[in-house]
Amino acid sequence: MKKIFGILAIAAMAVSFNTACSKNENNGGNGGGGEETVKVRLAGWADDWDSYVYEYDAEGKVVKASRNDGEREWNFSYNGNVITATGYSEFTITLGTNGYASEYKDEWDTFTYTYDSEGYVKQIKKNGEVCANAVVEDGCILKWSKFEDRDEDGTAEECWKEHTYTSTKNLAGVYTIYVEKGASRWLQELGFFGKATKYLCSANGWDYSNSPSSLEYEFDSKGCVIKEIKKGADYEENYYYTWEYLE
Repeated sequence: MKKIFGILAIAAMAVSFNTACSKNENNGGNGGGGEETVKVRLAGWADDWDSYVYEYDAEGKVVKASRNDGEREWNFSYNGNVITATGYSEFTITLGTNGYASEYKDEWDTFTYTYDSEGYVKQIKKNGEVCANAVVEDGCILKWSKFEDRDEDGTAEECWKEHTYTSTKNLAGVYTIYVEKGASRWLQELGFFGKATKYLCSANGWDYSNSPSSLEYEFDSKGCVIKEIKKGADYEENYYYTWEYLE
């Protein structure tokens, strides 16, 4: 079950400036995701299939998200610590005392989130059952898990997706790495679900696989990620960011 560690180490050697996360560095994410190094607001996020544009009110709260030029739209309203989204689909986000989502509830399921003292996701439950755990060290998600019956014997085992990191700071707080349960990435990128990793990931993969993925990045003049390129043995995916600078 632990094939990926050696493979990730080899992949990491091919990425310049690869290192473990340093406790001496202090950098976080956007959307309330920590102590920012660059003050920006996410204006748009896209992958190879869809694009999202975000609108904010005068207080900086997101009030609308639009996919593919209005093909799908969500409007956000705020009542105390509860955020309600309506439009193409409906869901609620309940914020905890740390400012991050303690609950995400859509039309089908309820996800609850547990964080460490620094604001990083440690565990997610789906309808009361643990569906993911995360191991975080020095501001980086080293691995997160899912439960899967891979042997088809009726018993789900905990499988881990493991990550190595570069020494490049995640200045704008992008969520290229997050615990992939509950809210979709277009919503994760708004920073509701815990801090973003302190550094940018260089490679990741499942502990049962011999085929890790590598991650590369393009940056703007301020050092913010504007493109993520994820490559596997037989695929390449691209993700894009546009930013509104607040200073």
